Amino acid sequence: MVARYPELGSDYEILQELVGMGVDVFDPVTKSEQFIAQMMDDFSSFVLYDGREKCLKILEDDLCNGGNSVGELQGGSEAFSIYRVSFPPNDFNEEASGTKKCKNAAISLVREFN
Repeated sequence: MVARYPELGSDYEILQELVGMGVDVFDPVTKSEQFIAQMMDDFSSFVLYDGREKCLKILEDDLCNGGNSVGELQGGSEAFSIYRVSFPPNDFNEEASGTKKCKNAAISLVREFN
């Protein structure tokens, strides 16, 4: 039996659920924090909705071809999976700029987004 999670109808309900799980949530205060928060929102919307199929292919290719940047986490369902994606610790600027061949799924997702 697959667990059915509650559907939350507002940002307030989501925030309350996260706080109840012990997650600290901080609102962006400075202009740079607000900019980063907006960019993260745009990126997550792209990955989850607008570019979903392309992004899923990037993740699955990494998993199937022995890449080390993607892992499937527990808590998904038959219809949905949850992944963790790691950025490379070194050479991030070279890989992100395209001057170096990229094998990292996180960099590939960012390139697809841009």
